[in-house]
Amino acid sequence: MTDEQMWKEASDKMYESVRKIEQGKWFDDFNCIQLFNIYLIASILYYRHPYISIMSDSKYDSLCRYLLVRYDLIKEVIWNKELLNKKRLAAGTGFDIDKYPTAIYCISQHYMRK
Repeated sequence: MTDEQMWKEASDKMYESVRKIEQGKWFDDFNCIQLFNIYLIASILYYRHPYISIMSDSKYDSLCRYLLVRYDLIKEVIWNKELLNKKRLAAGTGFDIDKYPTAIYCISQHYMRK
């Protein structure tokens, strides 16, 4: 499987996860890595591609609060720890993230095509 195929597949899975969240599925039904990646994708699209939002503002804010409450647990399991920031999550934003991991950026590009 090529990187492009993996990113497209990841984008498709993320699309389904976000759809379920918007329909009312609890954040507890997803693992922390999935939720953190959704946060990153939502941030990159919202702040770098104006008018592209993968979830409602209220769900994004709830996601930030959920991640903040579980900060210590999440910090232990994610691989890009420098992107997890208490101040950012408390403010409900990802505005000041300058550099996203390549995979996250590529997945976001596939997500935009949906």
